[in-house]
Amino acid sequence: MGRPEHCSGRVPCSRPALAPVLLQQLPYAAFERDALIRTAEVALGVGNRGHLFTWLQLHLHRFVPHELVICHLPQLPASEATTVFHSVPLPPRLLAQLEQSSPRWLVPLRRAWVGGRRQPCLIDLAAHAELREAPALAQLRQQGIDRLLVHGVDAQACLRSESLFVFCTRSRQDPAMTAGLALWMPYLHAAAMRALAGGARVPETSATPSSPLTARETQILQAVREARRTDEIAAQLDISPLTVKNHLRRIMVKLGARSRLHAVAEALSRQLIS
Repeated sequence: MGRPEHCSGRVPCSRPALAPVLLQQLPYAAFERDALIRTAEVALGVGNRGHLFTWLQLHLHRFVPHELVICHLPQLPASEATTVFHSVPLPPRLLAQLEQSSPRWLVPLRRAWVGGRRQPCLIDLAAHAELREAPALAQLRQQGIDRLLVHGVDAQACLRSESLFVFCTRSRQDPAMTAGLALWMPYLHAAAMRALAGGARVPETSATPSSPLTARETQILQAVREARRTDEIAAQLDISPLTVKNHLRRIMVKLGARSRLHAVAEALSRQLIS
């Protein structure tokens, strides 16, 4: 298959206290930042399918425009693993094909995502024969949807359960508007796992997670979450700014994060900080 287009970007943490410093790093206009904070906060309270649909449509939609979201959680029973949330009417036959157990059409989509280094990718259905021939995807094209935004969590790449999300819209998807999806994934994945497991966490995450961070690293990341600068953290903990930076590098490695902001989002989603 051809190489998909890749998206990149940053995403917010979950509390207004982040606004003074960290939100300046985000690729959104100032007037959008309150909505962005609210989107992250509401995600932490998603507990059932209704909550998830509302969050997708009223909050995440502002940053990742879509009319249809397909959520695939392979660790759930096969009959419940694929769920479709849609804000436009869909033919019953198409909906049944999209939600069938172990849908074959997801295989090439996941292959393209993995081949794209597990980054959000825009996939053109018309450009791939394997995708054109899938009945469900052919029907999506008949509905005017010919590009899919795909991203997820790979159990082989981290200690979490697995997921794959497919965002569909009749409008042309702009990579600039979906650039934050990679850093939204901790919220989306955790919310979907809670909601689609009937409001309860699945066994992999039912217990309080053991933290990979040391006590000092947790202190530093909590301070970052409170929008404190490096020099302020150093003064608070009576250590040098260089030591703070070294701790932050180790934190980002442990959490698989690409920035301080990403590390805070990961830690919040794993309940490692508050």
